[in-house]
Amino acid sequence: MSKSKKELFLELAQPDENGVSRWVSVTEFVGKYQGLQLSNGGSWCRNNSSLAKEFNLEFDKGQTLGNSIDRIRLNGYNTECVFNQSIRQDIKNHYKQQCCVMCGVCGNSENTQIEVDHKDSRKDDLRVSDLSTQTFDDFQALCKLVMIRNARFVKNAKKVAIDLMQEKFLAIIILSTMGRLNMMAVWVAINMTPYNTGKLVMIGYIMKGIKKVIMRGIKMDTIKKLLYGGCNELHRL
Repeated sequence: MSKSKKELFLELAQPDENGVSRWVSVTEFVGKYQGLQLSNGGSWCRNNSSLAKEFNLEFDKGQTLGNSIDRIRLNGYNTECVFNQSIRQDIKNHYKQQCCVMCGVCGNSENTQIEVDHKDSRKDDLRVSDLSTQTFDDFQALCKLVMIRNARFVKNAKKVAIDLMQEKFLAIIILSTMGRLNMMAVWVAINMTPYNTGKLVMIGYIMKGIKKVIMRGIKMDTIKKLLYGGCNELHRL
């Protein structure tokens, strides 16, 4: 009987009685361990994986250039609550038939196929973590390209600098008085006037547990209209 990816990694890592292991290099994922290669984000070692539910995982990205994971190790047993990010099948079926709420597309190509996404950091909500108490309103339909761009902006959000090159450029930063940067940064470019005299570049930082935002004279309804109306440009960025 073949071993699971979790079992294969534990065989490589050899954690001690405290759940602490050596650093395991991704270059060791060859031969019988080839299935551990971190394609598609390494689903076997994500936060909601069975391995992460049992152990605290640490990742080293400093051995090579770029943002790829170079080494992984176990650093003790996980004693914290691990949220289940699974989505109930009837909810998946419902949203798979919808168009992307950000850009309106609904297609069959790699970039336009619909993914079901948790709204507003609700994947960290205990109620939403329970399949039996999930509601349709906890989720939304996003096309794959929007999902990929959101993930990319989250990764680089702290490094993003807004360059105000012209007076016609306006930067709006959404802040929270509490919580850490958690969800996503959305980069929307839309025309400011009918004459293409400038563009508005918005980077929205949506925070975990955000209830109130600091706006500079901009109402939330206006922001939503800009986001939903301007995201048609997202595919061109």
